[in-house]
Amino acid sequence: MDDSTYLTILEWCKHHGILGSKDRDLGKEASKFCKGQGIHIVKVNTNHPVYKNVNSYPKWVLDRMFNNLIPKPEKSMAINIFNKREQPSALEELITNWPDEDEPRTESKRHKHYDCIVAWAEGEKIQYEHRGNWCDIDEPDWYEDVNYRIKPKLIKHSGWINIYRDDHMNVSPDFFFTKDLADKFSESRVACIHVEWEEEE
Repeated sequence: MDDSTYLTILEWCKHHGILGSKDRDLGKEASKFCKGQGIHIVKVNTNHPVYKNVNSYPKWVLDRMFNNLIPKPEKSMAINIFNKREQPSALEELITNWPDEDEPRTESKRHKHYDCIVAWAEGEKIQYEHRGNWCDIDEPDWYEDVNYRIKPKLIKHSGWINIYRDDHMNVSPDFFFTKDLADKFSESRVACIHVEWEEEE
């Protein structure tokens, strides 16, 4: 069942295993929202002795409006999907077609952090931006007002710095990538320093 499916309130409640819901109250809220957003409501003919025709609504509308009524999955299931990262395809299904709040979905729309979420599900390290700095995070919440990125790989570099001193006691440095090359220019050298550093890819 995809999100474009139309369901009555009763069908939606049964689909999510929701018991004891107030169908009429939920129906009034859904009708008001759909009419305000210009979302088409479909009349369904039923065999109910009183309510012969009832409204049906897009599944995604009911899911977003009454999300608090949907029973939450067991924690072990969430850990299996997210912490162990064994189902990136399930994550792709989750973050594709994610409509904005109170906005009818007219076409497929990816979540703002789609690329980062998929990369994280496949094992990449993620960072978030905080006051101009990038900080590591193990379990991102994927807030839309926070910047995330895939943690850049670090490349190690090293080299040698010759320190020279002239007849006037002025000191100047010169950098070389190898020790052999630094030694070829050792005249007037008073010191040779090995340096190492890391840069992002």
